[in-house]
Amino acid sequence: MDDAGRARTDYGFGFSAGGLLFPYFLGISEQLQSMNVLLPETPVAGASAGSIIAVCAKSGLSEEELLVAFLDLARDCRQGGTRTRLKSVLRRVLETALPDDIHERCNGRAHLAVTRLWPEFTPQTISSFRSRSDVIDTLLTSSHIPYWFDGSLFTMYRSGIYFDGGITNFIPSTPTDVCYRVSCFPSQQLKTFKDISLSPDTFEQWPYDMGTMLGWAFEPASEEMLLRLVEKGKRDARSWALANVPVEQLQLAGGGR
Repeated sequence: MDDAGRARTDYGFGFSAGGLLFPYFLGISEQLQSMNVLLPETPVAGASAGSIIAVCAKSGLSEEELLVAFLDLARDCRQGGTRTRLKSVLRRVLETALPDDIHERCNGRAHLAVTRLWPEFTPQTISSFRSRSDVIDTLLTSSHIPYWFDGSLFTMYRSGIYFDGGITNFIPSTPTDVCYRVSCFPSQQLKTFKDISLSPDTFEQWPYDMGTMLGWAFEPASEEMLLRLVEKGKRDARSWALANVPVEQLQLAGGGR
C-alpha cells in the first residue's frame, strides 16, 4: 500500500467501482458535505468511478461544475460511443475540470485503488501524488476496465503494468478506525460484499435490477436518469446521516439540505 501517512480523522468513506454511475456518488458527496459530515480533512477512498468522486470531493469544485463536467462526458459517450473511447473522453474532461493544485488537495486524503499486474500481481492504494498529471494518470489507471476502456488489457503506470482497481478492490477502505462503504449498486444484490453502509436500496426500495445498473455503468443512462441519480444520492446520504451521525454535528451545518 502506498499511503501518505495516517488519516487525520477516525472515520472515512470508501466508494465502490461503478463506471458511469458516478452521478449517484456525486449526490452523496455533495449532501454529506452540506451536512458537515464529509469534511475537507475526511479521508475518502475509491475504485474506478469511486476514485473519481474521491478526487472530486477534495477538488473544491462546486456541484454544478462537477455535474456539468460529467454530463459533458456522458453526451460525448452517447454521440461517439463508449467502448475503447472512454479513456480519451475521461482524460479530456479531467484535464479541463480539475484545479492546478489537485495533487496537493488529495495528498494523504484521497486513496485510489489500482491493480498491479506486473512485476507482481497485487492490489494497491495510492494516496501520494507528485503533480496534477500524476493524479489524472492514477484516476485513469483506477478506471482502466480491460479492453473496454481503450482497447487494451492494461496500461503503463509508475514503471509497472496496471489495470482497473475495482477488479481486486471493489470498495477500498480508508486508513481510519471506521470506513463507511458506499456502493452505487443495490447492496441487496451484492451478496458477496458485506458491511455496505449506503447504497440505492439501503433506505428505499430500488426498482432497477443489477442488469440495468450494469448497463448504465458501461453506457450512460439518459440525462434525465443521471440527474435522478444525483437526487437519489442526496436522499440516501441524508437518510444515512440522520441515522448515523450525532444530531449536534448535523446542526452545526444547519441540518443539511
